[in-house]
Amino acid sequence: MSKGLKVAMTALMAQRAVHLGGIHLHKLFYLPVKRNMHIHRIAETSLQSLLRHPVNLHILKMVDVLFLDEVGQISCEMLSCLDIILRRIRDKNIFMGGILMIFTLDNKQLPTIEGKPFLVSPMVLSCFEFINVSSSVRESGDTNLQRIQEIEHMNPNIFLEEPEIIDEFENLLLQTCTFLKDWNDE
Repeated sequence: MSKGLKVAMTALMAQRAVHLGGIHLHKLFYLPVKRNMHIHRIAETSLQSLLRHPVNLHILKMVDVLFLDEVGQISCEMLSCLDIILRRIRDKNIFMGGILMIFTLDNKQLPTIEGKPFLVSPMVLSCFEFINVSSSVRESGDTNLQRIQEIEHMNPNIFLEEPEIIDEFENLLLQTCTFLKDWNDE
C-alpha cells in the first residue's frame, strides 16, 4: 500500500475476513454456494452476478494485491474457478489475471470443505513461491503460547514415546489460558 498498490483482503471464513478488514471470499466474488456445479459454470454464474454488482467488479478489476487467509481450506477447483474469473474480468490471460496473490496456509489446520486439497493443484507448483514462517506473529512475545503451538503441531507418535509432553501441554494450558464456566461468565 505504501508503494501505491491497491490491496484487498479476503478469507473463506467470514469472521476471519472481517477481523482482517476484508470481505468473505464468496461475497467478494459472488460465488454460488450450490454443490455439484462444474468450475466453468461456477465462474460463469459468478461473472453474471458481478455484472449486477459493479462495486465488487470494480474492486476485482483494480486490485493489485489480494491477500487470502487460510488458503488450505480452498479446494483446487475453487482456485481454478478464481483464476478463470480474474482472467476474464481483467482481460489478461495470465494466472489470476495478473493480481499478486499472497496466501497464508497451515497444512495442519482444517482441510478443504469439499474437493481436492489446494496443495495438489498443478498451479501450485508452477505459479507459487512458498516461504516457511517458523512461528506465528500472534505468539511472538509469548513463549508459553509458542510452546503450545509447537506441541499441537507434533506428530502424535511422539506422545507415545515421550508421554511427559502431554503433562507439559496440560500445565501450559492451565498457566496460559483462561477457562470459563459458560459464555456469560465475567
